[in-house]
Amino acid sequence: LGAWQRYVKIPSADYMDRVLITPCPRITPKIHVFTLLTNALHKACMMLQSAALNAIPLQIYGWGLEDFSIMNKIQMAANIMSTIPRDEYVLFVDGMDVLFNANLSCIWGAFAALELDAVFGAEGCCSIRALGNRVTECPSHFPYTHSPWRFFNSG
Repeated sequence: LGAWQRYVKIPSADYMDRVLITPCPRITPKIHVFTLLTNALHKACMMLQSAALNAIPLQIYGWGLEDFSIMNKIQMAANIMSTIPRDEYVLFVDGMDVLFNANLSCIWGAFAALELDAVFGAEGCCSIRALGNRVTECPSHFPYTHSPWRFFNSG
């Protein structure tokens, strides 16, 4: 099991219900919103449109890159985050399967109500791109949870 697992907290359903009705605060901290995206496929265009409709200041990195392997993506994200002051926040989203349904103030309010340091998206299947031919090893790298959404998804 990975060292990161000691930081994982899976909220109960009633806790999540309280978070979902959290009002949108009027003042939010500085939040950097970015994605890594090489081209404008249909799903990416829908994500960009939802960002625009909700006034999300989305920054796109990686546009037009040819070699965009998972390791290049991780390194690029790390480089971007190293430039962000420690007292500011980051909202990193997948460029292909995210739709914004609220403005940044409301997103901040929901995150703050969780009282967590970080929140990651999850999916029901383990990404095989990072492990290559060792797909059967994938589930052993993630803790068991009561949710079917057990595996990190960062695109």
